[in-house]
Parts: sequence; structure tokens; C-alpha cells
Amino acid sequence: MSRITLIASEYPPGPGGIGHHAYSLTQALHDEGYTMQVLSPADFADAEEIKAFDRKQAFEIHRYCRLGALTYFLRMHKSYQEIRRFEPEALILTGKFSLWQGLILKYLLPKIPSLAVLHGSEVNLANPQLRAFTHKAISRADKIISVSNFTESLLPHWILESRKNDLHIIPNGIDEGIPFLKVQGQNSFLTGSPKLLTVGHVSPRKGQHRVIKALPRLIQCFPDIH
Repeated sequence: MSRITLIASEYPPGPGGIGHHAYSLTQALHDEGYTMQVLSPADFADAEEIKAFDRKQAFEIHRYCRLGALTYFLRMHKSYQEIRRFEPEALILTGKFSLWQGLILKYLLPKIPSLAVLHGSEVNLANPQLRAFTHKAISRADKIISVSNFTESLLPHWILESRKNDLHIIPNGIDEGIPFLKVQGQNSFLTGSPKLLTVGHVSPRKGQHRVIKALPRLIQCFPDIH
């Protein structure tokens, strides 16, 4: 397998954990020798920033546009066209709308295997119709990757039972080559060591409460923890 299309619901230079995960995954696969194609919207970043970012990459990126009520139809049409041109040997689907596209593409291009990456929030949507459609999309993927045990536990029982041999958990990692946090000088507000940082809203799904519960034991081992 040498050619992979990754369809993401978000992608740098815009913000978002799913987008950063997708970008890191694309880079890692490219470094392993895969020829990568990325299909993604370009939200929360200006046009020049997006163009500059895309030009720097060693793989091709195709951006979706927004056009009112036609937005999702145009995205689906673009994905189908680009995939037919690129002729990938596999699809990686990450993010809610990407999963939906994967279900439609499974009918249009049934010979291309797909891998669904689940992050959590897209698994149990509030709208019952969209939730059922998402579960259907997940169930049709050839392989299903959850980023945590908690995310996998959100799947309905019928998927857990019927697809248990195709379910895998790959926890999120950290790219040590990216300087996520640089603390310099004596006046930094992060003065202790080691330093723990969470980026994102506070909710049970994010698991911050687990770190808080572990702090008394961590302090015993690391008195200067911050």
C-alpha cells in the first residue's frame, strides 16, 4: 500500500485537535514512504496563511469551499473527483463529516478500504437522526480506530459486538519535534517541573478530573510539579 487519501473535518493552519492529529498522521505516513493526499476545509485562517501553509507541505492538499446550502454537496463531489484522480489504496476518515463522506464513498467506490478515526464528540451526537447516520457510517468502515478506551466505550453495543475484531485503540501521542510549550526566563508563570498543560474545554470526556485525582500521588514523586 503506497497511496492514501486522508479526509479531515479540520486541518492546519486553522486550530483544532482533530486537525493537528490529522496533520501529524499525514506527516508520519509521508515520512514512512506513503504518497499522501489530504482533503479538508480551511476554517478559521485567512486565505494567504492557508496558501502559504499548503505550499510548504511535501504532499498535496485540496481544500473544500463553502457555498451556503450547497457546501456539503460540493465537498462530496470534490472528494469523489479527487479520489478517482489520485487512485488511493486506502482512505483515512477523521472528524464527523469525514465519517459521513466515508459512508457515501463506500457505496460509490466500494473497492477502496477505509479506516475511521474516532475522537469522541462525533460518536454520540445529540440529534438522534445524525447520531444514527454517524453510527451507520462508523459501522461501514473496514477498520475503526479510537483514540482512547473512553471513546471506544461511547460506541453503541451493536458496533462493539459486530465489529470487535476490527476495533483498535491507538492513544494520541506527542510529536517531540514540535515546541508545544517554550518557557524562558525567571518570570514565567510556569515555574515548576514537570509542567502539566491541558488545552481544551473542561469536561468529563477530556479527563482533566483524572489528573486532578492523581495530583496528590504525583506531588509525592514530583514536589515541584506545576
